[in-house]
Formats: sequence, C-alpha cells, structure tokens
Amino acid sequence: MPHARFVIATLFLLPAVALADSASFSAPPLPPEVVFPSKVTIKATDAGAMPDGATLCTGAIEKAIDQAAADGGGIVELSPVPHGQGGAGDTVYLTGAIHLKSNITLRIDAGVTLRFSPDRTLYPLVKTRYECTDVMNYSPLIYADGCENIRITGGGTLDGQGQSWWTWARGKPALQAIAPFTEDRAGKYPLESRVFGEKIPGLRPCFIESYNCKNVLIEGVTLRESPFWNLHPLYSKNVTVRNVTIFGDGPNTDGCDPDSCDTVLIDHCTFTTGDDCIAIKSGRDGDGIRRNSPCENITIRDCTMKGGHGAITMGSETSAGIRHVFAENCAIDGPDSAVRLKSTRGRGGGIEDVYIRKLNVASTKKVAITVNMKYSNAPEAAKSETTPVFKDIRIEDFTCEAAPQAMELIGLPEAPIENVALSHVSIHAAKGARAEYVTGLSRQEVNIAAATGDAWSESHVGDER
Repeated sequence: MPHARFVIATLFLLPAVALADSASFSAPPLPPEVVFPSKVTIKATDAGAMPDGATLCTGAIEKAIDQAAADGGGIVELSPVPHGQGGAGDTVYLTGAIHLKSNITLRIDAGVTLRFSPDRTLYPLVKTRYECTDVMNYSPLIYADGCENIRITGGGTLDGQGQSWWTWARGKPALQAIAPFTEDRAGKYPLESRVFGEKIPGLRPCFIESYNCKNVLIEGVTLRESPFWNLHPLYSKNVTVRNVTIFGDGPNTDGCDPDSCDTVLIDHCTFTTGDDCIAIKSGRDGDGIRRNSPCENITIRDCTMKGGHGAITMGSETSAGIRHVFAENCAIDGPDSAVRLKSTRGRGGGIEDVYIRKLNVASTKKVAITVNMKYSNAPEAAKSETTPVFKDIRIEDFTCEAAPQAMELIGLPEAPIENVALSHVSIHAAKGARAEYVTGLSRQEVNIAAATGDAWSESHVGDER
C-alpha cells in the first residue's frame, strides 16, 4: 500500500509577544457557588400533574412553581411514578412552555422524561433573540426572564420533540422580515414592533433560555431534539452548565450558546449536535452594536464534543465584542473545525483575549483551526467602527490526528489579526496551514504534517516572532 507524502514543518521560535507568556493571561472569574433556596419541595404530582405521557402537565408544574416561589423559593420535583403505576420505561410528563421564577429549582429525576408538546399555542410570545437579533417570538421551552437563583437539575431527560419545528429551518418570510431589525443601529424599531410567532411564523424557539438572569445553574440533565439552539443564556450573569449531555442532529441545534453574557462556566459536558457544540455570541450587526452588550469571562473545560460545525466557536455574531475566553482539556471528534473563530466586515466588535489549551482532536471534517474575519462575502470597505477586531489569541498543547486542512488565519487588509501565539501544536492534515493578513504571529514547536503542498504558507504576515 503506497505511503502518503507528508511535508512537515516544525518551528522552534521563541515567543516574543506578551500573550505567549502564560503569566500574562489571567483566567476569567468563575460564577460563584450559590446556595439555592430549598425551603420547600413540591412534587408536580401533588400539584395535579398526571405523568402518563398524554395529559398536559403545564398547569400543574406552573402551580408548583408559583407555590414554591410564594414560600420563598424551593424545589419543584418531577419524580418517577412508583413501580406498578406507570409501566415500563421512563415516567413521561407532557408539557408546554415552562416559565421559571426566582429562587426555583426544577428537578427532573432520573427515570423521568419531560417531553414538550409540538403544539405551538403552548409557547406564548416572550422577549428573546433569534440568531442574535432582538425579537418577540415563541417562548423557549424552558424560560426565565429577570430571575435570580434558578436551577435545572436531576438525572432526567428533556425531550424537545424538535422535528415538528425543523421544517422552518429555511423559513424565508421570517428571515426576510427580521433583516431590518438586524440592521437597526438607530433604534428605529422598538422590541414591541418586532413580533414573530404566529404573526410571522418561521422563527424556532430555543430549548432553555435565561433572559437577563443572575445565578443560573443547569446540571446533570440530558437534552434531546431541540427545535433550535439547546442552551441559550442571554443577557445573563453567573451561569454554570455542568455535567449536561446534549443530543440532536437537527438544523441549527447548537449545544450551548452564551449570548451577551458575563461570567459563564461550561464544565464536564458532552455535546453531539447538528451545529456548533459551543458558540459564544454578542449580537449581530447594527442591532448588536446598538445594544453594546459584550460576551465576556467565559470558561470551557473538560468537555467532550462530537460532530457538528464547530467544537469551540466564537461568532460570527461579534458585534458587541467577545473577550476573555479560556478553554481547556476537551476531547473532540468529527466537527468541521475544532476551533472556529469567525466574523465579517460590517459586523463590528470582535474577538480578543482568548486562551485555548490542551485540546485532543481525533478528526475534523474541514479545517482543524480556523480564525476567519471573512466569514461572509461582504464587499471590501475602509476600516470603521463596523470593522471587527481580532487580537490576542493563544492556542497551545493542541493535537489533531486527521483533518482535510490544518489551519487558516484569515484577517482583513484593513484590520489584520493581531497577536496570535501558537505553541506545541501538532496537526496531521491533507493540506497545511495558511496565514493571511496577520501581525504579531508567534510559533513555538508547531508541527504540521501535510500530505500535499506546503505545510505552512503565508501572505501579508508582519512582525512574525
């Protein structure tokens, strides 16, 4: 059997930029440990829920939430039916949208499936974002607005039955209708005028969304078949996602997308998704620039990521800025890219102060590492406040066993990527790495084995260290 021809480039260059010194990177703050109120525990069945998989339990779950909140906070428990009452398999609670309140824990015990009805009338209009544009749309399946100290926990399963929503994945009328709001930098369209749902069908809801909340914990549950993004912390602070398992091969079923949040921890989670496993976002185009709500202080650690487009993604919605991101100790197999940073002309904001280390990548379907400021075909333009800025990006202890292309670093002529430090990077790929419009590039022990062509090519790369 003939052996493939590999071109290997190994670079031992002393890093000279401050970013390459690990002491110069300060880890983001972590969400504080919160003692969630547990004055009362109310079983949904005691509030009238009939977990037979056919009877709607929404009213009973709401009643339990209201009662626990009135008592100062507590736990709403969805527990299995005792043996002999529910037959074999999980106990199934059928419901519509669940709206949490402050100081409430929703506990879905092992042996329980919380299944969401496909009846769209059960999802009232709420404030949300759709692909990072503010709108009024169908409620996420579990939603909280302006709450503190909320928790979703237990060993149970949440089934979104998203297949009935997926036909809207390419809903042209809705996407056309949303365009003026995406570009609304002047604030011409108040939120109350951006009404979708039944009025303009086509925008799918997320699975779980905290909107303008503080102290959020999602832990131990399994999510399946989301209509759209699975976890969407939005305008929220102190969010922890821990030991969560997400399955879904539907369109745009991202795993966890922190959106204009401050201080987020994603820890020991497993993602098998139909889109990005994790995607950090901060608003889109004029609407995002106007809101000016960055996404910052994000920590990702000890996660397993399979399939989808990007494992660790930032953007392309960067309009208010994404900064101070730390990711480490993740096992990755089969996405388009393991590291995927992206934006485009006209979007504004950018990505900065990123430190990624200790990623073990079995394979990718496209580029192992992509940092791309030309994500769309936006026309050339002079540098302005709508030009994104990418700077201070460090990747170290990164290995990839197989990829069609090793790496791409693609800046803009008017705004090159600034200060990229690569250290102890090893990639086996069909094609090598390409850098274009980058300044302050540092490479230390970078080993790229390319089956064809050059292992490393570059143009318009300045101040290389």
